[in-house]
Amino acid sequence: MPNFLLIEPSRDVSSAVYGQLLRSGNHQVFGFVETEKDGFRLSLNEIIPLIGAFEDVPSCIAIINFAQIDIIIDTYSFTKETTKPSLLDIIARAAKNATHRL
Repeated sequence: MPNFLLIEPSRDVSSAVYGQLLRSGNHQVFGFVETEKDGFRLSLNEIIPLIGAFEDVPSCIAIINFAQIDIIIDTYSFTKETTKPSLLDIIARAAKNATHRL
């Protein structure tokens, strides 16, 4: 069962995506949010909240590795152009750590 991580899962695009993933029953869906309040909202929609600060790169890498994320869907960078390089760096570093675990 693949693990999906949605970054900024409260947006319309990601809600459609996680709805489809959850309905299929073949995926575990995580959502990356910055507050407990947002995490609670996600859990009401059957999304497993991962709480952390997006700007804290080591924390993001730890979260991705802890949840053994297979696929990341980013709707956060769509409107925030400056976060795209940071997100790619986080993904690359997390993949490197995951490779070392294997």
